[in-house]
Amino acid sequence: MVLLTNIVYFTFLGGYLSGAVSGLVTILYTFFRYMEPQQLFVYSDTNIGRIIVIAISIPLMVCIVGYLKQDLMDKNKELEKANEDLRKLSITDPLTHIHNRRYFDEVFYDEFIRAKRLNIPIALAIIDIDFFKEYNDLYGHIAGDKGLRNVAQSLKKNVKRTGDFAARYGGDEFAVVLPNTGKEGAAVVCGRILNSIRDLRIHHKASAFGILTISIGIAVCYDFENLVSENLFHLADQALYKAKEKGRNRYSY
Repeated sequence: MVLLTNIVYFTFLGGYLSGAVSGLVTILYTFFRYMEPQQLFVYSDTNIGRIIVIAISIPLMVCIVGYLKQDLMDKNKELEKANEDLRKLSITDPLTHIHNRRYFDEVFYDEFIRAKRLNIPIALAIIDIDFFKEYNDLYGHIAGDKGLRNVAQSLKKNVKRTGDFAARYGGDEFAVVLPNTGKEGAAVVCGRILNSIRDLRIHHKASAFGILTISIGIAVCYDFENLVSENLFHLADQALYKAKEKGRNRYSY
């Protein structure tokens, strides 16, 4: 019984291979356990029957337990995948397929605290589509949704460094976080984003520029004394209004 219990245990713990090894050891043991005293490999009719039963039942036991083990592993993998898919859905904007505001709030706070701990700069850019209400009114919501997706894809293409991330903050507003990035580095990234949107040449008759454009407000934190993540977001939002006041289709600090 101890050996049979060990077969079940090792098979469930290590799968078919582990069960086969422990089963083979048990079968070999039965050859010595049931042979006639002082007569190597000599058996009575009764003991031969026992050996045959054990030799058949143990492989079946290994197969059954091994199958149950594999089935459990497969179900665990499916559950892990389902959980991962659910996690991705919970942090992804369904329209633009980039991160949503929930993910932004979580990661931005963590990145801000990390930058403060390591005393490294962090940049935040707030992006707004110029004259987007007019674009929606003129071309319809389907075109408006397509415009949002185009902006989101341009952000994904230009925010590529490990640790950087872009998110749809809400409506026609997006946010980009650039850890360990100063003013000049943030300007380079935002300049690329601006140009990529212009290069799309999306017709916008209600815009002064004739095409769909964006405005960007940039805030960079070097000194973390008496500054929290909400302050940095407020500064970036103020910079966005400056960009709009200056004529839009640009970035501002």
